[in-house]
Amino acid sequence: MSILDAARRYIAAGLGAIPIRRDGSKAPAIGLWDPYKSNAMPDAEVRHVFRDGLGIAILGGQVSGNL
Repeated sequence: MSILDAARRYIAAGLGAIPIRRDGSKAPAIGLWDPYKSNAMPDAEVRHVFRDGLGIAILGGQVSGNL
């Protein structure tokens, strides 16, 4: 399964997700990620930012029902 497929499945399941670097830092691989703390990333953006070589962070706050 690709990173894109995994991200789309997490988001479809009601979880917020953002791409992260896989260099051990767990840093976001996108500029500003604050908007995604309360709103799920639109599918068009998901397709743009999730690519192989990145990881996925699941956001546990408001966007994920306060997981």
